[in-house]
Amino acid sequence: MERETLFRCYVKSEKKMYEVHAIYFSEQSKNGKDLIVCDEEGIGEWRAFEDVELMEFTGKCDKNGKKIFEGDIVWDFAEEEYLVILWCQKLGRYVRSETIDVNKGLWYSFNDIFEEEGCEVKGNIYDNPELLEVNSGS
Repeated sequence: MERETLFRCYVKSEKKMYEVHAIYFSEQSKNGKDLIVCDEEGIGEWRAFEDVELMEFTGKCDKNGKKIFEGDIVWDFAEEEYLVILWCQKLGRYVRSETIDVNKGLWYSFNDIFEEEGCEVKGNIYDNPELLEVNSGS
């Protein structure tokens, strides 16, 4: 089964999330930039990789049909807590974790969430980090 390959990025200087419409892995890419991002009106602008945090679509959607990206914070109905979706290089798969560091705290299999009660995207680690603080009681 083929999954849709999509990316979004968080532009650090603007503190804003954008869709990514093209990625170039060449040092000779246009204007020395590496990827093109678009705003809500579809107007594109070149950005360098070091200026953004790139996040990949996981291939899954939440209970409302919203696409889940790496870095999203979801409400996990089975665990009754907010969890962040992360790529775990060691396991070679996405996991859901209590913290933004996959090496700290508890984590759960990402795919299990769809066999249980499901989840709902509530935000992401850049725009809504306070959601993860709810779990720790901070």
